Amino acid sequence: MKTLINLTTDAVDIDRFPTRAGLDALLSGFDGLELMYLYEDTKGIIADRHVVGLHLNHFHYWVDMWNGDEQALLTEFGSQDAIERYYGGTGRAAIITRLRAGLDAALRYGAEYVVFHVSDAGLQESMTRQFRHTDEEVIRASIELLNLVFRDAPPLTLLFENLWHPGMTFLDPQMTGLLFDGVEHKDAGIMLDTGHLMLMNPALRTEEEAVAYIHSLLDRHGPLCEKIRGVHLNKSLTGEVAERYRLHPLRLPDSQAERMTLLYEYIFQIETHLPFTGAGVPGLIERIAPDYLVYEFITRNLEEHKQFLEEQKRSLQNKVLWYH
Repeated sequence: MKTLINLTTDAVDIDRFPTRAGLDALLSGFDGLELMYLYEDTKGIIADRHVVGLHLNHFHYWVDMWNGDEQALLTEFGSQDAIERYYGGTGRAAIITRLRAGLDAALRYGAEYVVFHVSDAGLQESMTRQFRHTDEEVIRASIELLNLVFRDAPPLTLLFENLWHPGMTFLDPQMTGLLFDGVEHKDAGIMLDTGHLMLMNPALRTEEEAVAYIHSLLDRHGPLCEKIRGVHLNKSLTGEVAERYRLHPLRLPDSQAERMTLLYEYIFQIETHLPFTGAGVPGLIERIAPDYLVYEFITRNLEEHKQFLEEQKRSLQNKVLWYH
């Protein structure tokens, strides 16, 4: 098992390190990074040797663009200009271009695997949980997209990440199986995000309840659990906040820039990505036995990130090391 830290190429993360030595120090005791590639690392902080996995940059809302539903796109974005700014173009080509840029980055860094969100939701849908598309619709669109992008792809492992929006939620084994039946890339598996699983059940309040809930989903999936190759280990017990937004969704501003700001403010309230340190967590990791264990946190600064890493490491110390 390789134990990894998450990082993005956004300046918010990169500027925490004056030199590459700072990142080397943070990675002491870990096997490397799962990197979310957003922009070029112009400071040269990230070395090829750091990157084990690469999280593909994704669109939160893309299925209507994939299907050519212009009315739905205009309702979501307000204007054609806003649509083109968000996607960097129009039509399926814009979506394919972004994913292929991520694959190119994975090759440059020498990554072993890439992660793809099998998910879709507009801003208001995310708040109200009244979704336009079903899990099956999102999964079938994802199958089309991934089969195009990975048709001539290099030998990278492709990991599907569960989210709390329509797609692969990891609630329904039939939907999980449909994804694997349809995607032609043979070296594929699941990156199971524990925080995202918690967001599927707003009634959860404690880590003990969360551990039991995740075990119940593993029980439900039976042999499909063998597809789990990685775990994003984090906690988001924010069901009360999510329910408040669902019952009283915010009014969307007219400006697309303001809408995107609102989207990220909302997501960061829901997806807290805190350390998941309950007594049952080591047993959960032991049961899954992933190839990659990613300590995936959202932090305000480097000191907080160090603190979260230490908390998570202590909670697992000498409890899952047999598997390392």
